[in-house]
Amino acid sequence: MLLFDDLAMAPLWGVVKILRHVYEHAAKELTDEDTVRRQLVELRLQYEMDEVDEQTYTELEADLVARLREIRLAKLAELEDAPDE
Repeated sequence: MLLFDDLAMAPLWGVVKILRHVYEHAAKELTDEDTVRRQLVELRLQYEMDEVDEQTYTELEADLVARLREIRLAKLAELEDAPDE
C-alpha cells in the first residue's frame, strides 16, 4: 500500500520540486544587484535606440533604481543582523 501511495504522489512531488526551483531562481533574480544593473543598462540602450519613449524610460528607471536601493538596504540589514565572528 505504501509503495502505491509513493507512486501516486510522485508526479505531485515532481511538480513541487519544479515550483520550488522556479521560486528560488526568481527570488535570486529579484535580489541580485548585477541583474538589476544589467536591466538598467539594457533599458538605457533601448532608450538611446528609440525603442522606449522618455516617459516609459523614466518610469522603468525609477522602478529599477528603487529595486536596487531595496536590495542594498536588505543586504546592509542582513550584515547588521549577522552575529560577529
